[in-house]
Amino acid sequence: PAAGSAPAGAPAAPAGAPGPASHQSQYAAAAAARQAQADADAEFARRLVAEEEAAAARRPPLESPQGTRVSPDMPHSAEITQLQAMGFDLATAQNALQQTNGDLPAALNILLGS
Repeated sequence: PAAGSAPAGAPAAPAGAPGPASHQSQYAAAAAARQAQADADAEFARRLVAEEEAAAARRPPLESPQGTRVSPDMPHSAEITQLQAMGFDLATAQNALQQTNGDLPAALNILLGS
């Protein structure tokens, strides 16, 4: 058989059928499309994180029931806010949590004299 032609007895490819080079270019195009989508997804995630960080920076500090501001950066701020909601003042809550290394139940035991 001539170079590039099918061996004797093998079915011939239909005229206009894609050859191996065409399949390779289709695979390359699909891979490029997948990579472009992955890049777009990563950029979307980066923007989403940046927007959330900016929104968090604009949020005011937590307001306690006693009117004393508790900064989210303050150690044990969530626990202090909980203790203040129970009626304890800021200094008392901070002291109890400092003694217990932030253990809320243990701090409550100290505050309640248990």
